[in-house]
Amino acid sequence: MTIKEVSEKYGITADTLRYYEQVGIIPPIPRTEGGVRNYGKKDLEWIELVICVRKAGIPVSAGRVYETVSNGRCYFCRKA
Repeated sequence: MTIKEVSEKYGITADTLRYYEQVGIIPPIPRTEGGVRNYGKKDLEWIELVICVRKAGIPVSAGRVYETVSNGRCYFCRKA
C-alpha cells in the first residue's frame, strides 16, 4: 500500500505517518525502486497498534508504544 492509501484507510495524514517512521515509533517502511513507501501487512499492524495506543490516551512515543506490547500483544486493544 502507498502512503496515500494507508492515510485514507486509517484517517491519519501522510505527514503523521512519515513522522512516526522518522522518530522510530514504527519500523522503517520498505521502499520501491522509485523510493515510494510500500506498506506491508506488518507495517499496517504497527500503525494499528499506534492508533490503539493513542485511543487509550497514552502519549505516542517510541518507548511508550513498545511498553504496551508484550509478546506481540497490545494490552489496550487486546490485539494479538
